[in-house]
Amino acid sequence: MFDTNLYNSILSIYEIDNQIYNYAMKIYKLIFHSLEEEKFILSATFSEHLLFSDLHKGIQKALLFDPMQMASFFLHHPTEEEIEIALFDMGNNDKSLLMDEERVGDHIDYKGQRLIYLFDFFSERSLIAEVEAIENQDKEIFNIDVKGPIPQQILIDSENIEHLMDGYQEDAYDDDFKDEFDNDFDQDEFGNDEFNFDEMSESENY
Repeated sequence: MFDTNLYNSILSIYEIDNQIYNYAMKIYKLIFHSLEEEKFILSATFSEHLLFSDLHKGIQKALLFDPMQMASFFLHHPTEEEIEIALFDMGNNDKSLLMDEERVGDHIDYKGQRLIYLFDFFSERSLIAEVEAIENQDKEIFNIDVKGPIPQQILIDSENIEHLMDGYQEDAYDDDFKDEFDNDFDQDEFGNDEFNFDEMSESENY
């Protein structure tokens, strides 16, 4: 005999569990500010499953930036050192993580927490973000809204150019490198008097 009371009890438990599951998803709202443009505001609202790479692409698209330029997020946890979440693996920092492997929700701990989005590696220019809200919602969401003048993506002034050119000065190459290059290149072997294009062509089989 079918037990109606037992069925209703199981159905009620299922509905409660389903409600708990649906409303367990956290939604974050970040507000980004620029140190250069006081009226610039970028707000990003997203669910806990969003990857840093998706947040990066969203910001770049909203600001009409070139998404192939280097960028990194920097976070500070109360009990840990500063963490870098980079776009690419640069192989020079064991503590850096990758954007396409890290979810934003796994690194946000509290309202008011701050993040740094470094978008200009040449001039070390960033957007400063703060967690404005953490809420529960039953649907995935990802929305970005921009207001005010947008900062320029890459800004290279005379001071930055001098810094970049330092690496190309002649004294940047050590003697061993120059000696190795000189040994590999035999100027006599390619002297104009001995080089004959016709002879080289006749020696080839076409």
